[in-house]
Amino acid sequence: MLRGGTSMLGIVNFITFLISIPILGGGIWLASRANSTDCIRFLQWPIIVVGLVLMVISLMGFAGACYRQTWLLRLYLFAMFFVVLALLFFIVFAFAVTDRGDGQVVMNRRFLEYQLSGYRGWLRDRVADPQYWATISACLRDGHACSGMRRFGRAPNTGMLVPETSDMFYARNLSPIQSGCCKPPTSCGFTYNNETYWTPNPGVPISDADCNRRVSWQASRRAGARWPS
Repeated sequence: MLRGGTSMLGIVNFITFLISIPILGGGIWLASRANSTDCIRFLQWPIIVVGLVLMVISLMGFAGACYRQTWLLRLYLFAMFFVVLALLFFIVFAFAVTDRGDGQVVMNRRFLEYQLSGYRGWLRDRVADPQYWATISACLRDGHACSGMRRFGRAPNTGMLVPETSDMFYARNLSPIQSGCCKPPTSCGFTYNNETYWTPNPGVPISDADCNRRVSWQASRRAGARWPS
């Protein structure tokens, strides 16, 4: 029975070792890119660390199971204990900082509105920090989080594909990132031009600070700046 258990442990760790190779290789490939963006530089080291940890732990378990080295198996179990503990801590921490981030229902909108003020202080401060926001916005651009929102519909008269109207956009289900980062808050009363371009309405007073930021962004966009797209 013990021999069968160690054999199964060796097989599982050998598979884990094989999985760690492309993870580590992906991290090294990202680090070797000469034109790395802020997002890639931010992601490369976590990927490399995860790949190395998986590789080392799986090698300890595989070698301990195949050669029946008790000290290696104990070291393997000790390392696995800390990995599981770290994973549990990360899950609890993620729930703790996002549990107040429920979207708000807005009249005549199918999607929910997400405000940074609705999250806890730690997450709110990190996102609002210019240094971290530069990295976050770089990842949004690289992932095409906003440009992927663009859709087309058929015009009822001609049947041709045309950009979707505001009513079609309001009837969509948007992700929290799309709703919170790719468009202004509904309370701003901005006029819809397309999924990522909105213009201020002179007849609607602006009271939300996010609206003022978006007005500044519209001006900077005309000057050649880019919002995540």
